[in-house]
Amino acid sequence: MTTRAEDKGDYFIINGRKVWSSDFHLANYYLLLARTGSPEERHRGLTMFIVDTKSEGITYRPIKQINGRPGFSEVFLDNVKVPKENVVGKVGEGWRVAMTTLNFERLNIGGAFAYAAASAARHLVEIKRDADTLALLEEALAIKELYDRMLMLALRGEIIGLKPLQ
Repeated sequence: MTTRAEDKGDYFIINGRKVWSSDFHLANYYLLLARTGSPEERHRGLTMFIVDTKSEGITYRPIKQINGRPGFSEVFLDNVKVPKENVVGKVGEGWRVAMTTLNFERLNIGGAFAYAAASAARHLVEIKRDADTLALLEEALAIKELYDRMLMLALRGEIIGLKPLQ
């Protein structure tokens, strides 16, 4: 993590680069995780920001995919001014925000696929009852159970993949 955000009182100045920013060329705002503390602080020294993509000091280079379209971009931040009200969560707790965001993505995207796969596998077993089909059903149900567990933890307010900060 080399992108740095320096506290200037009412705002932060951000310098660095971010690679693989999804659909940056389409966005008006994006989430950016930047270091506000020392590298020794590791996760504690990160802060999440909402950044206006039209801010002075931002340039980007689209990364073309095999289909020729720019699904991602490399973003360069050169003295980008970001107001303090654009901090998501608390300064220094950006890792917690990032993991919470990732968990919602996992639950919404992966969970939908897991439930659809389990449903499809159940229907397939009704049509064709052989060892391969039953193994497929077991695998689909195991994935669904994983997402059920993740959903239960999320509903309890636990952040999957994040150890309590000490």
